[in-house]
Amino acid sequence: MLQSAPDKAQLIIDRNALIKLEMEVGAEGATEIVMAFLHQGPERIKNMCEAAERYDLDNLFGLSHGFKPICGMLGLSRLCKQIETLANDSRYGQKMDAIARVAAIESEYNQSAGLLCSIYEQKSQKKK
Repeated sequence: MLQSAPDKAQLIIDRNALIKLEMEVGAEGATEIVMAFLHQGPERIKNMCEAAERYDLDNLFGLSHGFKPICGMLGLSRLCKQIETLANDSRYGQKMDAIARVAAIESEYNQSAGLLCSIYEQKSQKKK
């Protein structure tokens, strides 16, 4: 059975987490956090790709461990889980295909970022 777009979005983003974030830091604060995530994400992914190519597990651990909290805060549970798995495997020296793992994280990030852009674009249009 095919999922509709809203169902797929719900699998990628927990909107309750975004609502909670807005309640904690206000709408402007939440928007700033989302924009920082969108702005910094590509550079973080690039650094993870470079570390994966070198199979630099210490750097992969640090990069993934540092990226996970914001993903969780924004309700990106699938992305968060992928990053957590990479962090744990890097930390404990588990054998893995680091390049494939980071490529999967990049793909999930791109989907998540697109949905976040859509959500926050809709919010800004409602304000007008």
